[in-house]
Amino acid sequence: MTTTLNARQEAFAAAYVRSMNATQAAIEAGYSANGASSKGWDLLRNVKVQARIEELQTEIMARNDVEADRLIRHLYLIATADASDLVQLHIDPCPRCWPDLDARDPARAEPDPECMTCRGRGQPRVAYTPVDQMSPSAKALFRGVRHNPKTGSMEVLMHDRLKAADMLMRHLGLYRDQDEAPRADPLRDLIADICRRGSTAPLAKD
Repeated sequence: MTTTLNARQEAFAAAYVRSMNATQAAIEAGYSANGASSKGWDLLRNVKVQARIEELQTEIMARNDVEADRLIRHLYLIATADASDLVQLHIDPCPRCWPDLDARDPARAEPDPECMTCRGRGQPRVAYTPVDQMSPSAKALFRGVRHNPKTGSMEVLMHDRLKAADMLMRHLGLYRDQDEAPRADPLRDLIADICRRGSTAPLAKD
């Protein structure tokens, strides 16, 4: 059964389903940009608007034959992925390190702390994980590669982890009113922690 709304509420619901951004949806629906943030929040708390948003989301999933659990899993993989599964930074000895050691000597794996050329800092080396060796979360995070033909440099492109976490929390209803008592939810706490600390690729010596 279709929920009845006025024209601007209907426009807001349709815009919100597209962007999942209440402020932008309010502006697209014709509300003043000055008060769009608070108006968007008020509309999201409207029971009829909530019901209409759910109806539209259900229609979209049915029309595109997309299962909600698959979408949620994809967002979860992106949000919890580790960037170091795609690209790693290693520190190798510079060419002047260990001049008196055999090339197969295990000691050559680390920079020479007494090297007069690199001062023990070695030289950086970037390694990329082949697509066929990526974990499921790394594949979800991976968006492609940008190559600069002039410099020969290569950049690994990634999906926005924080945006994926935000969308996941919105779809799962893990955001709450400020006056609502917090509830124990390990998944919510995990995703919130990811949002706070972001993604860092650890420095590895190889």
